[in-house]
Amino acid sequence: MSDTPQRLLPDLSPEAAALLDGMLKRFKAVVPLKGKHLAELPRNLASLSEALTSERSRLPRDYMGAPATLNAYLQYFLPWSVYRLGRLLPALDLGLADNARILDLGAGPLALAQALWIARPELRSADLHWLCRDKALKAMRLGRDLLERMTPKDSPWSVRVEHGSFGAEPRGQADLVAAVNLLNELFLASKAPEADTAARVAEHLAILPNESGRLLLVEPGTRTAARQLVLTRSELIENGFRPLAPCPHDGPCPMPGRRNTPWCHFVMHTRGAPRWLTDLSARAGLAKQTASLSFLLMARDDHPRPDMVRVISESFDLPDARSGQYGCSGRGLVLLARPKGSPMRRPGDAVPATWPEQETRDQKSGALVLED
Repeated sequence: MSDTPQRLLPDLSPEAAALLDGMLKRFKAVVPLKGKHLAELPRNLASLSEALTSERSRLPRDYMGAPATLNAYLQYFLPWSVYRLGRLLPALDLGLADNARILDLGAGPLALAQALWIARPELRSADLHWLCRDKALKAMRLGRDLLERMTPKDSPWSVRVEHGSFGAEPRGQADLVAAVNLLNELFLASKAPEADTAARVAEHLAILPNESGRLLLVEPGTRTAARQLVLTRSELIENGFRPLAPCPHDGPCPMPGRRNTPWCHFVMHTRGAPRWLTDLSARAGLAKQTASLSFLLMARDDHPRPDMVRVISESFDLPDARSGQYGCSGRGLVLLARPKGSPMRRPGDAVPATWPEQETRDQKSGALVLED
């Protein structure tokens, strides 16, 4: 294996970390909480977290419109979403330039726009035209207020928020179509089998970008969300798209998240997250040392790509004083093996593959073994 990785999920830059830390001040200006509401915030966070994860059936359909849950979402889930996106976006080629049009589906409180401003300083001077659509108009307006308190008055970005549901967007105009934490909600709301839902969602997503436009789908790093993303990926490929990241190939996903199979997700440490956010998380009983996500960046792209392995997992022990990490490749699941104590790859690294003349398979996982 080569020692030169292409890296996803870099650490936040000092400037990005400072801008993220400033979200607390912006919250206090846009959605000030006092007295009883401030005291109830940790409890509301814990309740909303449980509803969003293990108890989705209890989640009110208008949770982004109810004051208590909206405030909880803004104070906790929004900054964590901006943090995860802030780690993801710097390494992605989004194809954005002057006069680019961005369609943000299920935009909520504009986590994507805030994260892009924080994490991609070279795009702050570009004329970016945002159309943000969601059923929760109040959440979008608050998110726009938060964004405007971070950006200068002469910012060339134009941000329009529009009430609307998935399925009624302008077609064939956007240079980038993004959906953050939307796909799992579309699957949850559907009464059809997952495969049918994926086909319907992908067919609609495929007509939204312009001919050279890209699709960015970001979901929680759960098995269910990753499985739904993989199903949608397969359908998008059928509709003429190819994955640009994280997949190093456009073949079947070797980590589909079905039953007991592994699922494609990336875990990152939370170093660089604001102290006020980690303290709030701890008070709500939601302290986290790591954060995770699953994602896809896709385009109608027919350029050849190098033969790479994308590292997916953290390091784990193997027999014979070795350690390993799972990765994804055009040849399927890969087990990168190395002597214990050797520097590990970071989840998200993509490294050029040198395939052995004779294949060796891991007995437990069936993965192709590569000595790293």
